[in-house]
Amino acid sequence: MQNKFFAVFLFAALIYTSVFSQIDSSRIFVLLTNGGPPNNRYKNAELVVNKRWGIYYKEIASGCLVTQEMEDSMKIFNSNVYPLIAAVYGKNWETKHSADIKSEMAVQEEIVKLLERQKYIKTKRKAKVYLEYFMKPAETKESYYVTVWGVDKINEKVGPVTYYKLFVELLNKNIRVDSDKREPFNGSAE
Repeated sequence: MQNKFFAVFLFAALIYTSVFSQIDSSRIFVLLTNGGPPNNRYKNAELVVNKRWGIYYKEIASGCLVTQEMEDSMKIFNSNVYPLIAAVYGKNWETKHSADIKSEMAVQEEIVKLLERQKYIKTKRKAKVYLEYFMKPAETKESYYVTVWGVDKINEKVGPVTYYKLFVELLNKNIRVDSDKREPFNGSAE
């Protein structure tokens, strides 16, 4: 049991060092997670906020692959990172972080409402095409790069497909279609 615990902890430490060495940032906090069921809209907002905060969640396992030893190792690992985050953002950083995610979700929901009114989105919805939105803030305030993606057949394979790449200016409710080329979705909003 102790050997398994040590092995998992060592594995977590290796992940931390490999992730830390790959991220070019003056301040980055790596937290381990076991994943869970996807909630794309929450995850998208969380990614945006985490980038602002310098937090990176590394998923080491998910679902039934998570052992008690892994859970224990993640708790130990993360308990060493939490004080570092608190030193930068204060003792109630988790509350602030959650509020920031909720605020980002509200902004992204406004973008979704705007997108759902577009003729090309309505046409896809009417054809019962599953759509999701991947969003990334642009350089200008209240502007986002948005990739509209879904699951479809492309290149003789079924998988994630990009339908549209958009630039959305929320303040003036302007949407620019940068691309309507169907291509494999690469997980990016640019």
